[in-house]
Amino acid sequence: MSLPELQNQMASLLFEGDTEKSFGKFVKYLDENGYSTDYIDADGWRMTHLLMMKLRFERLLNAIPSMRELFEQDSEKFMKTFNEWHHQCPSDTFFPQEEIEKFMDFYQNRH
Repeated sequence: MSLPELQNQMASLLFEGDTEKSFGKFVKYLDENGYSTDYIDADGWRMTHLLMMKLRFERLLNAIPSMRELFEQDSEKFMKTFNEWHHQCPSDTFFPQEEIEKFMDFYQNRH
């Protein structure tokens, strides 16, 4: 198993909504592929998940003023949609504009 394959597996599992379940899947994956699980724990997994969400959230709000305006108009609706989007649509873009366009499509289809 190569490092990029390991990273891809980790990234895809970090987007799942249930961090306890995704952590279990990742530990199983590590065991099955001969990787050590000595230095990984559930708290670190949850923190990594939260950091990924925070980075995506900040990326959306800071990239275009209209994103911040959407958030300020109805933060509850924005956050509900953001959480759904984050868990259903893993990040696969490098540039913020592409991710914003994907989020806007998702947002508009929900409302």
